[in-house]
Amino acid sequence: MRNALSNVILQLFGYGGFFVILTVGYGLVLQGMMSLAEVMYCLQIRQSILAGMLLLFNSMNNIKANSVCAKRINNLLEEEGVYEG
Repeated sequence: MRNALSNVILQLFGYGGFFVILTVGYGLVLQGMMSLAEVMYCLQIRQSILAGMLLLFNSMNNIKANSVCAKRINNLLEEEGVYEG
C-alpha cells in the first residue's frame, strides 16, 4: 500500500511540475522574456532531478527488501543448524 501511494504521489508531483513549468514558460515566451529553448532546458533539469529522486527511492527499497531477505535466510539456516552467525 505504501509503495502504491508513493508512486501515485510521485506521478502527480511530476505531472503537476510539468504543467506548471509549461504554463509559466508559455507566459514568459509570449512576453519575450524567455526562449522556447530555455523552457525545454527547465523541463530537462526537472526530469533529471525526478530521475535522481526515483533512483534513490528505488535503491532504498531494494536495500530494505534485501536486508529482510538476508534476515530470513539467516533465521532459516540457524533453525536447520547449518549456520550459526
